[in-house]
Amino acid sequence: MSFKFHNLLLIVCMFILNDGVKSCDEPLRRVCYYTSWGGVLPLPEHCTHVIHSFATMENGVLDGVWSNPLKELKQKNAELKLMVAVGGWGFGVTRMTEMLKDESTRKKFVDHSVGFLRKFEFDGLDLDFEYPGINMTDNQNQNRFSPPEDKQRFTLLIKELREKFDAESASGSKLILSAAVGCRQPDIDNGYEIEKISQYLDFINLMSYDLRGSMDEFASHHSPLYSGSYEEGEQKVFNQDWVVNYFISNGAPPEKLNLGLAMYGKSFVWNSDARMIGGPAKFGDFVSYKQVCGYLNSKWKRVWVDDQQVPFIFQGNVMVGYDDPESIGIKLNYTVQRGLGGVLIWSVDQDDNTGYGCNNGKFPLMTKIYDTLKDQKTICTTTPKPTTRAPEAAANRTKMITPAWKKTSKFLPKDIRGSRYGLGSSSDKLHQSRLIQLLISLIVSVIYLF
Repeated sequence: MSFKFHNLLLIVCMFILNDGVKSCDEPLRRVCYYTSWGGVLPLPEHCTHVIHSFATMENGVLDGVWSNPLKELKQKNAELKLMVAVGGWGFGVTRMTEMLKDESTRKKFVDHSVGFLRKFEFDGLDLDFEYPGINMTDNQNQNRFSPPEDKQRFTLLIKELREKFDAESASGSKLILSAAVGCRQPDIDNGYEIEKISQYLDFINLMSYDLRGSMDEFASHHSPLYSGSYEEGEQKVFNQDWVVNYFISNGAPPEKLNLGLAMYGKSFVWNSDARMIGGPAKFGDFVSYKQVCGYLNSKWKRVWVDDQQVPFIFQGNVMVGYDDPESIGIKLNYTVQRGLGGVLIWSVDQDDNTGYGCNNGKFPLMTKIYDTLKDQKTICTTTPKPTTRAPEAAANRTKMITPAWKKTSKFLPKDIRGSRYGLGSSSDKLHQSRLIQLLISLIVSVIYLF
């Protein structure tokens, strides 16, 4: 084979291989949110990014932060990126709308942000405005109104921040820009020009939890991986797989998306003895994972929901939908299989930080995330990967929770270490995409040697 022909063939092969998949070779992100009110720092090795929540705004610029409580983490993990988030649900939208309203008000915010981040030694900014374009009355009868124009203005803010951060990085390390985005369809459609903001953001934190809650009148899980058999029609959008597909189909590169993992559950109270997922119920409260462990230690029953790939616990007429190491493992497997950029963790303080609540070591959920993703790398794609939904199981996958369950071991709560559901354990198939890459590399090497 001639040298020229060999080179041409090699170039063609590399073009074909890289057209579909190219390795970004960056660690999968483990973005941990630290809350000032929780005051619990993560273990520095558990995270690639830690985001301090929250800064606020006064007179149109960042405020409410007087020090960086995360700096000690960087002394133990020099690669760790420290960021600060502005916004949050309690922040409302009035100050956001006022800041977004025209070029001059946005410029004031943008120009001030760089100095603010450098002063407090943050590596970047996370925009957590909830939400551009929102128009609703919340459960405290507070009106939240952001005009429709804020959708486009939010894009302009991101673009202007990106340009400012890039220009400023010439004299130092590049500042990171991310956004935490709502994941219920009205919040997405009213608030985000997905393809445009994806061009300017380093990554997008999908708040793919709180998909169910006080607005619902039936028992449900707030962060299921897939839809439930009790859901019909437009109800089938309240799950993480739908959220991921929707963002990708609207122009978000998979490798820029971080799947949201909640360290808490939500409770519902059934209205009658017909206790069933999807049955009539009223929203109860938020329940941290360490509280869930306390309930399990108090003889609450754990049940696995096959179709949604998540657990819940119940006692009497109260149920709590939450995530545990098994469901987190399946979601991590999903993250890798879909070629996503990583996960976000909300929030550090709600995991069992002492190890006494769950009797499974300190930070059992975050340890699961770290152990599973620590050696994984991002894979940049030019075309979206198809959904990895498990095959449909037999009917009646969402089961009633009635005393009849006690008559057969089939319906007894399963061991949380089990891994025989749907996608299987987090280690199953986890390395398949890496093996494919290795095979491709070997093929190219053989061609080169030939």
